[in-house]
Amino acid sequence: MPPAAPPTSDAAGVSAPPKPAQLTSTMPFVVGRLEVRQLAPPLFDGARAAPPVEPVPYEQFRLLATLQVGHSHLSMLDLSLDETRLLAVSESEGRLRVYDTESRRLIAQAPVSGFDLFGVGQFLFWPALAPAHRVIFSGVQGFILLDPTGSADPMRLSQDRAGSIKVQSGLVGSIRAEGAAHASVLTLYEPESSLELVPLLSVATSEWVEDWVLSPDRTQLGVVYFPSNELEWIDLKSRQVLWRASAPEFANSLDLSPDGTLLAVGGKELRVLSVADPGKVGGFTQFDNNIHQVHFAPAGDAVVASSYDGHLRIVSATTDSAGPVLRKVLRHAGTANVYAFRFTRDGRRLYSCSGDRTLRLFGL
Repeated sequence: MPPAAPPTSDAAGVSAPPKPAQLTSTMPFVVGRLEVRQLAPPLFDGARAAPPVEPVPYEQFRLLATLQVGHSHLSMLDLSLDETRLLAVSESEGRLRVYDTESRRLIAQAPVSGFDLFGVGQFLFWPALAPAHRVIFSGVQGFILLDPTGSADPMRLSQDRAGSIKVQSGLVGSIRAEGAAHASVLTLYEPESSLELVPLLSVATSEWVEDWVLSPDRTQLGVVYFPSNELEWIDLKSRQVLWRASAPEFANSLDLSPDGTLLAVGGKELRVLSVADPGKVGGFTQFDNNIHQVHFAPAGDAVVASSYDGHLRIVSATTDSAGPVLRKVLRHAGTANVYAFRFTRDGRRLYSCSGDRTLRLFGL
């Protein structure tokens, strides 16, 4: 990639992104429900499979610490790549808070300009070691790179309208509304060491993309849609839909096992599907309210679901007809919504945030 041009500053004091590199893109084409607007060949470069992790005795998980944040709707949480920092944001406040994971002390907090309370806006740590403690803010003005300590000015990464974001297979993915009704656009970006977000894939659909996953080799894409409540598994190289399956009612979270063999989708219930044979489905229904997020444990042997009933549930990752088995229930206070959560890489600890105004650390 050619060297990036030096950033400039706009009137709002936010550095503009460097001039984007030239990308080789295919002509637009349609596959399944998706119109593929851009597909840059670097998307397929190299396998991204995670290193194997030893299974963990989840039944022994217990509450290790409670951090009192003091604000409701505490729905955003992320763990830095080096696992030394934890961020949390309340939708009702719009202030970025960063904690040291060893001391569990609040080390930085700042209001975020452009944060839309209860609207568009999300925060994630930069998904690389340099700089691991900078934060990507996805808002109505695009992507901004923030330094929570205030030692560096905010830098605009992209002026693309942004929506919900997540990191998966080493890429940053953004879902944004476009046009009327439920139409949306999903864009996947490669985070570069020059602090650029380079778009590799852009797809549009007349339905809302609730969530997405990418295979470890980046060649296959899974998407769950609203309002059809269907899941598509798409081969991007052959431009074919490999299969379709129904998702649970109110489905809004999707995750892929570390080895790329299983899918977990959460809504009114949890379903675990085989990627190779989606007819093999394990279902778990023991929830008192809908699921907010699902994630596989790093070892891939368990799935965790946070729900709007004050609990996180750890279940076995299986497609057996008998369904996943409950292995552990982790609790916040009362029935306050449990929103986001993150495992450490070794799977031995889990951080979560809730409407009970706390961050909690569970583990061994």
